[in-house]
Amino acid sequence: MLVPLVFAATLVAAESRCNTIVSTQLQDQVRGFDSHPPADADLATRMSALQDIIDQANQEQDILAHVCPAADFTPLLAELLDLQAWTYVQQADAIHREFAANCPGSSDAVSAGFLAAAWSRAERATPGTATPSPLTSKVVAMIQKRAAPMKLDLPAAAGATDYWVKTVQDQGRAAAAACPTPQA
Repeated sequence: MLVPLVFAATLVAAESRCNTIVSTQLQDQVRGFDSHPPADADLATRMSALQDIIDQANQEQDILAHVCPAADFTPLLAELLDLQAWTYVQQADAIHREFAANCPGSSDAVSAGFLAAAWSRAERATPGTATPSPLTSKVVAMIQKRAAPMKLDLPAAAGATDYWVKTVQDQGRAAAAACPTPQA
């Protein structure tokens, strides 16, 4: 008798959880941030808020992976990956501004690490030959626009691996480490 009750509870949880409510709320936050760039003095606070959104999207992805059927999970995952990509683009903008003010020679390399993470997420959001969602298309255009002047080569989906992202981010870390330490 206990097994049918547990199965029914699992179905109710999946039906009530397999939706875009959390993703939509997070997108609203990102959209708000996108339309109101931070003041220079607020860049660190904005970076932290954006990281919180990425963390919440990761948590939501983990929850949905465990409660949603695969057919329901796939489009929800794509939406969360697009959201993360959009958030990384905003982090790239914020960190570029910060480094442009304090260590201009490193701003492109440091920003490129965030764009690489964004590109990887955007590429994973549209697997295979699927048609990209409007959000994916929007985010891809944002990434391409920012990557071109810094000469960041954006690989095709097969090349947008975690290893590629780490390589670009390691170059950014090395560039940041070469910056002079601010004197108090």
